[in-house]
Amino acid sequence: MRWPPLLASLLMLLALHLPLAAQDMRGIAIERRVALVIGNQDYRGIRKLENAVADARGMAAQLRERGFQVFDGYDLDRRGMNRLIAEFEASLAARTIAVAYYAGHGVQVGAGNVLIPVDATAQTERELTEDGIRLAELMERMAAANAASAGGFNLLIVDACRDNPFRTQGRSLGLSRGLTATGTSGVMVLYAAGTNQQALDRLGRDDRDPNGLFTRVLLRTIRVPGLSVREVIGRVRTEVATAARGVGHDQTPAIYDEAIGDFVFTPAPPVAIAAPAVPATAAPGPPPIPAFDRDALAWQSIAGSRSAADFQAYLEAFPNGVFAPLARSRIAALSAPVTPPVPAPPTPMREAALTPQAPAPLPGLPTTKPLALPPVPSRAAAPPIPGRDGKPPPL
Repeated sequence: MRWPPLLASLLMLLALHLPLAAQDMRGIAIERRVALVIGNQDYRGIRKLENAVADARGMAAQLRERGFQVFDGYDLDRRGMNRLIAEFEASLAARTIAVAYYAGHGVQVGAGNVLIPVDATAQTERELTEDGIRLAELMERMAAANAASAGGFNLLIVDACRDNPFRTQGRSLGLSRGLTATGTSGVMVLYAAGTNQQALDRLGRDDRDPNGLFTRVLLRTIRVPGLSVREVIGRVRTEVATAARGVGHDQTPAIYDEAIGDFVFTPAPPVAIAAPAVPATAAPGPPPIPAFDRDALAWQSIAGSRSAADFQAYLEAFPNGVFAPLARSRIAALSAPVTPPVPAPPTPMREAALTPQAPAPLPGLPTTKPLALPPVPSRAAAPPIPGRDGKPPPL
């Protein structure tokens, strides 16, 4: 497709100034956004879950809308989980915003945590460690592949703090409740509940929300424009704890923050920034670019356009952009057929009179007759002037 000149020129300018343009509203360099999302609930040998897949699908959708390349899988066995994690790890590089989200069963074994695939059949804690995915190993792989010192950010979200499923199967595997909250250098870890707490799927029998308490609050909060990741987590922690206490339950999400830097899930609306004055002695440089990401800058350039082609070009450049839903809505509105107005029927005009009419006399004035003037007598011819000899001059 041939891009409109305005958007094509803007994208060329961005390519020449990538180190400046690839920033979010808080000045954190962003090259790529990558996410891993796993939701397991259809377990074969232990208790099934109700919300895990819906939680994971909701998270994957929200991350895609915010520009993340998402590697997602649902009801995965151990082999499937390892394959998806390997694909995610291979996509990590320096200056990458990396988010990993897991919803499903998890068990504390010893001092560590194990994420449980749907085909786990462990009979001993050693077998459980072999059947599951060690959470510490996932954190270490994220930290090693995406070093925070190179401008990246690592966030791991674990919604697996539920009752130990193996206790209900008569097996003495792991501790009596969920996961223990631990972290790794270079990674921010957010757990749905604290150590030995149970995460609520519902707030009561009448709760029809398809998502568990922790994830429903998280999905709602990351939509708020301009919030940093730490502001998002702070709001989620407060709201979840308050809602849980309202039903007599103790659930406070645990945070282990050893990450460097910051980022925003949803950028704030772009704000016009005045270019600083350039001293007369300074050499002319490239035109300044506002410090927000390429997505927001491209949208700002076409926000007032009346051409559907501009918004279609934006969608081709940023198919999962923050403003992609609004772009589709603009295209639909601009592409809708316009019904021309129906002209009003002509008004018939009164034919003008063919015979001129004398003006009517003014009321109250007497009628006057035309003034008759006496005839002017014709002038008689002047007599000829006689000559010297008394005779008329010759003709």
